[in-house]
Amino acid sequence: MTKNEMTTAMFEEIKEKMALMDEKLDDLNFNQEQARATILDDIEQRKKKTLKIEYVVDFILDSMDGVLNASTDKLSKENKQVLSKIDEQANALVLSMDEMKRSLHKRKLQTIKIFAFQVLFAIAASFCFYLIYENQNLRDSDLQLRYLKATNNIDMEVAGQLDTVFNVYRDEEAIESIKQAVNSIK
Repeated sequence: MTKNEMTTAMFEEIKEKMALMDEKLDDLNFNQEQARATILDDIEQRKKKTLKIEYVVDFILDSMDGVLNASTDKLSKENKQVLSKIDEQANALVLSMDEMKRSLHKRKLQTIKIFAFQVLFAIAASFCFYLIYENQNLRDSDLQLRYLKATNNIDMEVAGQLDTVFNVYRDEEAIESIKQAVNSIK
């Protein structure tokens, strides 16, 4: 195998590995976008439900205010007491609606925090896998270099054989024998 053929083969292998890494990154980005879209749709649906409840409560309160104002002059003291009770109940309803709004706001914030945590976790996990892969490559390169230094046999044929054993057709038994040879020469 000539130098040009070996160089061409190495570049082809590098190109294939880069294409595979691009595909994996695209898949990861697509999955994150789907999760984000799902969460945003859920938030929008909850917001619509909240707006509907607010509209109904506002309508009821406006209706009650209109009825109360029109008939207050005509009613007796007994009726005024009943109206004050209804007013208290309406105020209690408004307070509970405000509490529901605060609760919904807290849920939205919690959902956003969970989503952010999941995204950060996915990024951290991806980075960890990348570091593990790169660490293995560095260990292999170090072992190859130590083998070449230990044997003082630095030529293209030996380098090609090492590249085949470590990268092209990974052979764990051969790698283990290289480790033992380097350790015994030390």
